[in-house]
Amino acid sequence: MSVGVIGRLDRGCAILVTILPLLFVLGRALADGVVILVALAFLLRSALLRDWRWLREPWVMVALAWVAWLTFGGLFSADPAEASKKGLLQIRFVLSAAALAALHLRDRAIRRRFLLALAAAVLLVAADCLVQVTTGFSLTGQPLPEAYRLSGPFSAQKAGTFLGKTGFLALLPLLALAGQRRLPASVPLACLLALGLVILLTGERSALLTFGLGCLVCLVGLPVLRRFLLPAVVLGVVGLGVVAVAHPILIERFVTHTVDDLDGFADKRYGQILRSGLALFTEQPITGIGVSEFPKRCPAPELAAIGPVEVRCVSHPHHPWMEMLVEGGVVALALWLGLLAAWLWRFAQGGRLVLVAGLAAMLPFAWPLMTSMSLFTTWNAVLWWQAAALYLALAPMRGAGGPLRPG
Repeated sequence: MSVGVIGRLDRGCAILVTILPLLFVLGRALADGVVILVALAFLLRSALLRDWRWLREPWVMVALAWVAWLTFGGLFSADPAEASKKGLLQIRFVLSAAALAALHLRDRAIRRRFLLALAAAVLLVAADCLVQVTTGFSLTGQPLPEAYRLSGPFSAQKAGTFLGKTGFLALLPLLALAGQRRLPASVPLACLLALGLVILLTGERSALLTFGLGCLVCLVGLPVLRRFLLPAVVLGVVGLGVVAVAHPILIERFVTHTVDDLDGFADKRYGQILRSGLALFTEQPITGIGVSEFPKRCPAPELAAIGPVEVRCVSHPHHPWMEMLVEGGVVALALWLGLLAAWLWRFAQGGRLVLVAGLAAMLPFAWPLMTSMSLFTTWNAVLWWQAAALYLALAPMRGAGGPLRPG
């Protein structure tokens, strides 16, 4: 009886996991629904099989401790019920990532279909951006939001972020084939260059920076690509120059705006946001102020000297490390960094390709010298945990002989 139930659960989740990348493009509520269903189904099958081996994974232990701390720390916030609830709700991402890493993406057929769907989503977003920059409207009807920013199919300027955070997942099969000498190394290199140029067109500076760093990590860390390091860098610079000449407004965006932001950074918008976050951190350094409590606490009168509320008080601290520090305290930051370290250690068990490509995939979420989206929101969290789960699935499980299959 239970085997039949588990079989139906697995088949249903296999479909959901396969279409997750495409559902994400359609709307975050759909993607979040898949995350919740996959997490609940995984708990149910673990209970029916009495198989909890995945809990012995070090990264799972750290992730659960991180969620527990965020939930506990929320009790000391200005709105304990809301902050603790938002901290506890992060567990859905942990459980869904465990399901993908320990079960679904370990199945080669499911992983292949997932990667094909992800590649289709990346191509769709990239094509939508090219249409939008050419015609002023995307294929999905989104107008050009700013002269130097693109939205693609999304309602806000997130297309470059999406491409930067999924590119090293979608191109993993090409990197693997090149590493096995079954595909010329020029193919994944050309795809990386093309993706980088589209990200440039979106006008998203952090996305371009971290994607470029990821490309550099792959060029240095993967022997099959290493000999192309200098030509790739030269070609990349030339490509960036050509696009900049064709769209001179991008020079204003990437050069003029960046120089202006860095000049007197502490008193500029992002500087004021970080200073507000640091001030709130010093008030509650151990527990933090609570998940998503930053916009509620930021307008406090005692922080008025930092700058106008409408400039510095946004939805989150706009920096991954600062967000952990402000909303979860030093303990949350330490656990989060420990989680990243545990992931990289597990990636290394899967071999050089998994480690290098996995590191490149993590940079857009954790690079400290950039602004970022909130890691607690569905849009960013789905991409973050999805990326980690894929590379974890390519590494051997601790103390397990194979995927968690019944019988």
